[in-house]
Amino acid sequence: MKKIGIIAGLLLLGYLATGFYVVRGNEQAVVRRFGKVSRTASGAVLLRGSGLHYDLPAPFTQIDRVNLNEVLTVTIGRSELEPLAENDPLKSAAQENSSYFLTGDKNMLNIKLGIQYRVSEEQIDRYLFHTTPQGCEQHLKALTESILT
Repeated sequence: MKKIGIIAGLLLLGYLATGFYVVRGNEQAVVRRFGKVSRTASGAVLLRGSGLHYDLPAPFTQIDRVNLNEVLTVTIGRSELEPLAENDPLKSAAQENSSYFLTGDKNMLNIKLGIQYRVSEEQIDRYLFHTTPQGCEQHLKALTESILT
């Protein structure tokens, strides 16, 4: 009976040790405890800096790491021009042809544009929890295309 208690204690200790996590120097961590985001007294998301931290082990806590210093890029359009088919004078309006714009004097412009952005501390909860990173890029792409048009 004593061996079972020792083994159970070691298993519990090993499970509790899984609550340690490391945040790299260029990252910030957001802790979700029981699915709810940890916040400061003012209501802002509590960001944990680099280093070794401890919180409840999984599944009670989930750690989301975000590099706030990373510059992300969204590219709109393509740089290469494809020749038109002889019997098809029009291009399709598919996503790969979204870099073509018709001007007021009926000329076609092929535009390639690169947008660079960073995630700010004030908007980190919207970036992490209200949209996916792919959805954020799609939203930024649609907004930029509408402004460019």
